[in-house]
Amino acid sequence: MANHFGDRLTQAVKEKRTQLIVGLDPVYASLPKEITEHRDMNDENDAAAAVDALLTFSTKVLRIVAPIVPSVKINIAYFEK
Repeated sequence: MANHFGDRLTQAVKEKRTQLIVGLDPVYASLPKEITEHRDMNDENDAAAAVDALLTFSTKVLRIVAPIVPSVKINIAYFEK
């Protein structure tokens, strides 16, 4: 197994046969209604509800794309807000 990030990324690109990288930049207002209309996640001004919404969305995205892309680039600024 490769020890350095570059080696691991190169290996993942070869194994998954793509150089596609998914960017994860979640904006609460753009999340699916299944999340933003959920009774526990429907207030973007409530920090706990917004965190739960972003976590739910991000986890679902990661589970979907992990088998098919070599890497995901998370835009930390969207999580710091």
